Amino acid sequence: MKKILLFLILASFSFCQKETAPVTFNPTLVEFETPAHFPLLDLPQDNPLSIEGIKLGRKLYYDSLLHPNKIHSCASCHVQDEGFSSINVNSLPHVNMTWSTSFLWNGEIEGGLEEAMEFEVHDFFKTDFEQLKQDPYYLTLYEDAFGTPDINLERTSKEPRKLWLSF
Repeated sequence: MKKILLFLILASFSFCQKETAPVTFNPTLVEFETPAHFPLLDLPQDNPLSIEGIKLGRKLYYDSLLHPNKIHSCASCHVQDEGFSSINVNSLPHVNMTWSTSFLWNGEIEGGLEEAMEFEVHDFFKTDFEQLKQDPYYLTLYEDAFGTPDINLERTSKEPRKLWLSF
């Protein structure tokens, strides 16, 4: 009898637990004002401009972890103090790129900035995403920017646009 009573008491506790509300993803959106005499900016719906995305983009841009040998970052060749170009390296300046549809010196990459960044991250840097996934800070940054900590090529290719619009 005592065992049955104990079982009923313990079972009742499992039904009394409070339900936790699902966590909703709510990034801090940033209003971007298109400069006078510029065409309107068409930001992809699945990539809103947010404080969290800008923070992730800035970390990625200046971090050599994207490079397979961890010796260069995007900012190594596209130096902010030199107009996001470099006097020492043959690099295209990263200026107003979010309005561009043709990238690289020969225009080889067509489309939006995300396509250009996919080339940079995947083909040029040959980024090892497992290294990013092992970094707890990156897991937090991706979760803040996207609502989940999933780190992949598509998400990583989206963030530089946010960074450049913040300068």
